[in-house]
Amino acid sequence: MQILVALGDCAVFGGIMTMRNFFNMEEALKRAYIETESTVDGIIPNSEELAKPIRTVPVGQVVKVDIHLPGCLLPPMPFTMF
Repeated sequence: MQILVALGDCAVFGGIMTMRNFFNMEEALKRAYIETESTVDGIIPNSEELAKPIRTVPVGQVVKVDIHLPGCLLPPMPFTMF
């Protein structure tokens, strides 16, 4: 028998990464690489090595999760009970 456990807030709820879902990606990249107060002659990188940000969702929206264990910076714990 296999059980899938969503471990931590990022897996259970999507985490802080889901905040980017609320912004237009071009605007976010422009702000990050061109408009920041510390940027000098900024450009938006154009590289195959630079991953294109995609919409972030909790793991439960992609596959069936059997157990959800929310929390951030969960303490180490044994999983032998599963």
